[in-house]
Amino acid sequence: TIEEVEEIPLDEVAEKVNYAFFVERKLESLLWVFYENSPFRAICDAYSGEILPWDFSRKPNGFWKGRGGYIHTREALKWFCQKKGITNSERCRTITLKDFEDNGLGGMIQERFNSSPYLAMTAVFPTLKPWEAHRTPSGYFDSRKHCAEAITSFLMSHEKMPLDDLTPEETYDQGLRLFVTKEKLADFGLRGLVARYGGKVYDLFYDFFPGQILPWTLNSKRVWRDSPREIAALAVQWLFERYLNLPYEQIPIYATNRTFWNVGFSGIMTNRRIGFNSSPYAAVDNAYPGKFSPSDFANGRVTCAAVEKDFCKHRKI
Repeated sequence: TIEEVEEIPLDEVAEKVNYAFFVERKLESLLWVFYENSPFRAICDAYSGEILPWDFSRKPNGFWKGRGGYIHTREALKWFCQKKGITNSERCRTITLKDFEDNGLGGMIQERFNSSPYLAMTAVFPTLKPWEAHRTPSGYFDSRKHCAEAITSFLMSHEKMPLDDLTPEETYDQGLRLFVTKEKLADFGLRGLVARYGGKVYDLFYDFFPGQILPWTLNSKRVWRDSPREIAALAVQWLFERYLNLPYEQIPIYATNRTFWNVGFSGIMTNRRIGFNSSPYAAVDNAYPGKFSPSDFANGRVTCAAVEKDFCKHRKI
């Protein structure tokens, strides 16, 4: 009837073949005897595997409810993931509510998952984290515990240690300045968390790890804006006294450009507002005014190779 008499294309069957279609063609008795008066069941039977239940704009009452609804949901999600090529939790980040609605699963996600793509995908990937979905559930980052968990997960995704029990020096060794950026946090799914801090990554990390984060731990221009030379002095003092743990009298020996570059202080050395112009003496004199003379930096300094070796010994890397 559908194909030979009415010549309805396959992609229009779910839309056009309804109860009235059977009545008008004197097939209501067939529908009653074999399919409990359900055009839906009749079409799914006749086109098994070709037309799916979610191809219909209207499903039978209770289709997504109860144990039967659970089975239907499981089948629908399996089909949906196959169609969208979702083979792991990383692919879930691209899935939106509209994707479900466009594929006839709007009723399912509303009924079974409170219209949350994240909850729907956890049925397939139980270990999926809220920030790994296209949109983190509303209010999730109201909890500081959730925020800290998300930040730690971001760090571990870059093979770094949680910061909670680290010293400032151990934290600096993690090299956060090399990868902790607003863009990478957003790519990881933490755009909403960063937005709570006005897009200021330094403020976010300092809020959660005030004992670990120093003004120079991350790449942040804002913390240098008001008193750059004062902060540079603190940074250089910290570098030699705390990070490298060098005796005071040996500072001129090891204060080479190679050392500053190795520890990630090249920005301090070249920043025009600070004004060191890549001069190790200027950087040290700013931190220790009048304690050393230019001649201390002229002779008897170790070679670059020795600086590199001694640097690695001090930091155990």
